[in-house]
Amino acid sequence: MTMNITEQTGGVESVTQEQIFVKADRRFYRILLHDILFIEGLKDYAVIHTTEKKIITKSTLKALAEHLPAEIFLRTNKSYIVNTDKIDSFDMNDLFIGKYELAIGSSYRDEFVKKIMKKQ
Repeated sequence: MTMNITEQTGGVESVTQEQIFVKADRRFYRILLHDILFIEGLKDYAVIHTTEKKIITKSTLKALAEHLPAEIFLRTNKSYIVNTDKIDSFDMNDLFIGKYELAIGSSYRDEFVKKIMKKQ
């Protein structure tokens, strides 16, 4: 299933169940969803951290979250969306993906724990 975005919505050009195309640096980048570790929000920009690189696109986290599959991606605080398949471990305040330590916001904690425990 492919969803094309008719007007440029938050840097996202198209999404399928396996990949997303985002515009960055006047180019369109194909990013496989399973390669995304997490997405970091910086005001009007988002940094997509993948296994290989970082891609900065002019988008908000909210706009990106609307296009990502909710069964895989989860907002963990106001600044991060994580790929739940990439989480190595977590405690009640932080989660760990490889070398990264990301905070779990108090207002997101209950939903996070419920979703992570359900996936196991």
